[in-house]
Amino acid sequence: MNFDFHVLFAFLSALFFLASIVPYVQGILKQKVRPNLVSFSGWGLLALIATLAQLAEGVTWPLVASLSATINCFIVVAFAIKFGYIKFSTLDKVAIGLGIMSLALWSITREPLVALILVVLTDIIVSIPTIVKSYHYPESEDLTAWSLSTIGALLAILTISTFDLANVLYPIWLLFSIGTIMFFVLRGVLKRKNIV
Repeated sequence: MNFDFHVLFAFLSALFFLASIVPYVQGILKQKVRPNLVSFSGWGLLALIATLAQLAEGVTWPLVASLSATINCFIVVAFAIKFGYIKFSTLDKVAIGLGIMSLALWSITREPLVALILVVLTDIIVSIPTIVKSYHYPESEDLTAWSLSTIGALLAILTISTFDLANVLYPIWLLFSIGTIMFFVLRGVLKRKNIV
């Protein structure tokens, strides 16, 4: 009997992603973390679409990351409505508009792989408000939560057994986007401690 390490990495990826929600929600409730409603709403919807597109393309274990991200984002959205950053800046409005345009293009194509590509492009746009916020106000995010999510995204890449665009695109984008936010939050923590 051969052990499939992809299953182990998928389980661990989901575990890290889902564990990341605990410190994040604690931070929200303590009013130390202020999630951007635009980013988390967009991420939740896009992660759901990515999960469905990956299923339609026959992706197996890598879709655990998108499913876990979907769950996390919608939990944060529920809290963000009451405790989050809801003011819509020009950047938020542009991100929403471009996100809606990308989703409209996906609805026209009806191709799962095209949908996945458009999801990542839209996700890039929707991520901009939180990336900018984490750069300027790193204290408004939780380092532990973003670190756990980054580990989850890295483990999601290790679930890949078929190296084609449908399998690698979303997990690699997740690692890059989550890792970028974690880097800016870490940079802020180190600055506050006068280490950087």
